[in-house]
Amino acid sequence: MTGRVIPGCLILALAGLSAIPAYPLAAQISPSSAEPEANDAYNKHDWTLAEKAYSLLTKQEPGNARFWYRLGVSERGMKNYPAALESFTEARTLGAGQGLPAFIVDYEVAATDAAMGHATEALTVLKRSADGGFSSTTRIEGDPEWDALRKEPRFIALAKQVSHNARPCEDSEFSQLDFWIGDWDVASTSDGIERGTSHVSR
Repeated sequence: MTGRVIPGCLILALAGLSAIPAYPLAAQISPSSAEPEANDAYNKHDWTLAEKAYSLLTKQEPGNARFWYRLGVSERGMKNYPAALESFTEARTLGAGQGLPAFIVDYEVAATDAAMGHATEALTVLKRSADGGFSSTTRIEGDPEWDALRKEPRFIALAKQVSHNARPCEDSEFSQLDFWIGDWDVASTSDGIERGTSHVSR
């Protein structure tokens, strides 16, 4: 039998290569691919990958409020609540000049406090968010962080305030002239002669 002798050290090296673990994609994010991967993971609610990608992005661009905001959401998704609150603080500080309203971040802070079981803090910050104009009824009605507080009178009142922010014209005072809605024949009060017609709608 013929063949080539491979030195033992090389055999060991090759064996070592085969034993190297295959790290998940989240550990191999490159700077150039971080943002597309972060956005995709965020949209898919893959919080593990999103947290790693946005963590890298906030290091690359520490002044980007959007990255801090999404990092906070991702961290909360992983139940890393203290880190999420820190990220939201950065996002709120930076957001004013970048089109990220404070009341949007305040809502996320409130939801994070609620997830931690800090009811008083959660409702206080939720009020600040509602006072600022937060109007996503889908979020406040559907986010599971509020499940333990849904029967609390203060939460119920704040949920109504958010609903008002979303649809202010559905408040009862805006219906006081609804009796006028419809089709009308218009006549002069002096002689009773019909002058025309009128159609009134909301």
